[in-house]
Amino acid sequence: MRVVTHHDFRRLTSLLTSGFARKFARHVDPLARELARARVVGHVAPNVVTMNTRVAYADESDRPAKVTVVYPWDASPANGRVSVLAPLGTALLGAREGATIEWTNPSGRTHIWRVLSVLFQPEAEGIVHL
Repeated sequence: MRVVTHHDFRRLTSLLTSGFARKFARHVDPLARELARARVVGHVAPNVVTMNTRVAYADESDRPAKVTVVYPWDASPANGRVSVLAPLGTALLGAREGATIEWTNPSGRTHIWRVLSVLFQPEAEGIVHL
């Protein structure tokens, strides 16, 4: 993880200590490690993935895909809404356009994907409390 906004950091650290997170215990530790390494900032560039950001990325075969990184209660993988507690969501959070991200899926396979573009970022639109 590269950067995270103050607002996202507060909400995510609260999430990690909540009863809700206990349901997803195996995914809490990776996000907690990433948050511990993150640079917490007041403002973020419009090409950085924050919470509720819609992002286009390419997998190993260069097949593009789009997802929105969301809180677990808003997740709907079939609708392109990936939880920040999912390995892909954790890997995308804080990444910039052009970055390469590495993540491991639940079966243990490691993926190296590229962030193609940030399609919608709440902060860039002046929306800071999603």
